[in-house]
Amino acid sequence: GAVSDCKLEYGTSTSYGSSASCIPSPGAGTSAVAVSTLVGRLSANTTYHFRIVATNPGGTSHGSDQSFTTARIAPPTITPTTTTTTTTTTPATTPTPLTTVKTLTATCRVSLASTSAMAQSGDVAAIKLIWTGTGTSTCGGKLTLTAMTKGGSRRPKAKLVGTGAFSLLLGKVGIVRVRLNEAGRALLNAGHGRLSARLAILELFPGPSQAQTETVHLAREARSSNKHK
Repeated sequence: GAVSDCKLEYGTSTSYGSSASCIPSPGAGTSAVAVSTLVGRLSANTTYHFRIVATNPGGTSHGSDQSFTTARIAPPTITPTTTTTTTTTTPATTPTPLTTVKTLTATCRVSLASTSAMAQSGDVAAIKLIWTGTGTSTCGGKLTLTAMTKGGSRRPKAKLVGTGAFSLLLGKVGIVRVRLNEAGRALLNAGHGRLSARLAILELFPGPSQAQTETVHLAREARSSNKHK
């Protein structure tokens, strides 16, 4: 049966207390499907418990408890730049050292490397992103795709058509795969294999950083066929 709800519950005890949606949605079938999610704002050097919870027409199932421990945060390394000035007008004057300390703030900001995205087999959209921020070696976050559709009052209405997650290396272009949902596949088919959507880039880390929105144009990859008489 098709999974109508899938989430990962997590917290510092087996009571959990927080949850995040599975990425991608498992869909339906009889084979195991790998899902994941991204969570931020966790405490350092802390053990967290988590489990998967999924619902289909047959009911809701809870996975077994698992755990992980976050890494310790090392103290920042500061290299001071010292400037010393000396006065020689009178013997009583004492030189006063001046110290300047410079620190860098890590920011995670990504941009589209191309506004054109290909909807590949399996209805997965491949979107190119590049990290343009500063700081540490990786930048991560979540993506959502929304498209404008006509509502009951004929007014345009934003509809979620896909979700995904990413982790990019500093200064590198990465291909992020976004899973299209049933609504996204229907709109792509209705548009003869083309769809314009708004890409929202959320929950970026490390921060601080603001969420971003970009416009992408999806096109289904061409499929060739041979006909013989």
